[in-house]
Amino acid sequence: GAYAFYNCTKLKDINLSEVESVGAYAFYACGAIESVDLSALSGEVADYTFYDCAKLSSVKINPSVLRIGRYAFAKCTEMTMFRMPERLTLLDDGALAGCSKLNLIVWSKDIKEISNRAFYLCTSLKSVELTATLERIGEGAFEGCDALESVTMTDSVKEIEKNAFLDCKNLATVTLSAGLSKISKGTFSGCFALSEITIREGVSDIGEEAFLECTSLTSVSIPLTLHSVEKNAFLYCDKLSNVNYEGSDTAFSIITIRDGNDPLISAYGGAQ
Repeated sequence: GAYAFYNCTKLKDINLSEVESVGAYAFYACGAIESVDLSALSGEVADYTFYDCAKLSSVKINPSVLRIGRYAFAKCTEMTMFRMPERLTLLDDGALAGCSKLNLIVWSKDIKEISNRAFYLCTSLKSVELTATLERIGEGAFEGCDALESVTMTDSVKEIEKNAFLDCKNLATVTLSAGLSKISKGTFSGCFALSEITIREGVSDIGEEAFLECTSLTSVSIPLTLHSVEKNAFLYCDKLSNVNYEGSDTAFSIITIRDGNDPLISAYGGAQ
C-alpha cells in the first residue's frame, strides 16, 4: 500500500516481479535500492513511488502500463536509461525530474502527453526525438536540460506549454511541429546556442519571452499566419540578422509586435 517502505534507507533488495499494484510513496527515499522489476504491474506506476531512490539504475516495467505517475522516478540520480512501457500514454508531472545522469530514453509508441517538468533538470540528456503520437509537451517539461543539443518533433504535437525548454543552454537544433497554433511564453528562453528557428504555418502568436536571450539566434522564419509577437519575445537576440517572411511589407506591418522586440524589427529587411 501507500507509504509501505517510506524512507527505508537501508532497504536494498526487493522482489516485485509478481506484484500487480504498488501504492503511492511506497519506496519513497529508499536510497539503497538499485534495481526494480515491475513486470506484473497493472495500470500505472503510482505517484512518488520511487522518488529519491538515488541508487536506482535499472527499471523493468510491464509493457501494458499506461501512466507513470507524478514524480514516480524523480531524483533517481544513478539512472542513465529509461525504457517507457510500450503502451504508455501519459508521463505525468515530474516523473523523471532531476535524473541527472539520464542520457537515453526509449519512447513509448503510444505516448500522448509529456506533462509538466517531466524531465526537469535531466542535465545529461543530449537529444530528444519525439514519437508521432505525442500531442502535448507540458510546462517546463525539459527546463534546465542544459546538455540538450537537439529536439525533433512530429506534426502530431499540438501544444507546447510555457517554459518547456527554458534554460536549455546548449540546444542548437529544433524541428517544430506544424500542428502548433502558438509558441508559448518562455518556450526557448535562455537557449543560448540556438542559431536558427523555423516557425511553421499555423502559428498565430509568439508568446512573451519565447526566445528571450537566444544570444546566438541569427535567423528566424515566421509564418503568414502570425498575428502577434508578445512582449520581449526576442529581447537580447542581438545577433538576429535575418527574418524570413513570405508575405508583403504591408502584411508584416499589421502583425502586432509588442515592446522589447527591436531585434526582430531591425532584422526584417522587407519583402523578399
